[in-house]
Amino acid sequence: MLPDKDWHGIEFERTAIDCKLPNAFILRSGFYFYFLESGRLEVAAGGSCSTAGPGQLVFCPAWARRRLKPLTAICRLITVRMRYNAFAVEVQADAEALDILMALARRCERRGHVLSPSPGASAQIGKILQETLAEGMPNQPGVNLFKKAAALGLLGVLSRERWLSGLFPAGSSVTSAYRNIQNALLYIEEHYSEAIGIEEMARAACLSRSHFQAVFRQYTGLPPKTYLTRYRLGAACRLLATTEESIAMVAYTAGFGSMSQFYSAFTKTMRTTPAEFKKGRI
Repeated sequence: MLPDKDWHGIEFERTAIDCKLPNAFILRSGFYFYFLESGRLEVAAGGSCSTAGPGQLVFCPAWARRRLKPLTAICRLITVRMRYNAFAVEVQADAEALDILMALARRCERRGHVLSPSPGASAQIGKILQETLAEGMPNQPGVNLFKKAAALGLLGVLSRERWLSGLFPAGSSVTSAYRNIQNALLYIEEHYSEAIGIEEMARAACLSRSHFQAVFRQYTGLPPKTYLTRYRLGAACRLLATTEESIAMVAYTAGFGSMSQFYSAFTKTMRTTPAEFKKGRI
């Protein structure tokens, strides 16, 4: 169940899951919220595991590797995806909204990806998301307005939670620094199939090579080359799972310079070979 298309701005979706979701190898420049309506969910991320229940949120920046595993027969959840750059342009609330999102990301780095809003906040969030889904017919007039209002409402409710306050001092340079990294992430999305490296990514971020590497790792948790390799692997997995292209063509299309480089990166990360993955559609 790898994503089969890019998403832009804000998307909402209600899902019922009864089996382990695949690891998110398609890395995009955005943020994911999972709001549990019922059931219990195990969240493995960053080498630790935590459990989410009804009324709780799982928050993940798109670069964070995580696994979601139902602990009950069925988990029902609402997924909210925000691709920040498009989201900011649409709602024209970039600085404040981004500060809240990055504060959430920082909070997750320190204390795990499961958020426990207060009962009142949880009820507010559930109402916002349910009303948005009720208005979410694709061709219905005004549906995008409901999405934008819901996204801002969600962030507004979370911004008042005690565990979020104080994570960023007033006047910090978080917003401007992160915008530079977002530019690099978007550059990777658009050019991963080409022969790009740290120099090109740093140039897209308008940062020196050394500063870029330090800031990139600070915000994504990965060195730039590792992130790029994982993004390429995500593209390769999607091609292997959904097309009949040869493995050599998949490696070339995903941006790997040689078959040996592709096989080495794939087997190390996926714990299987490309051929076995393609055969089993794992």
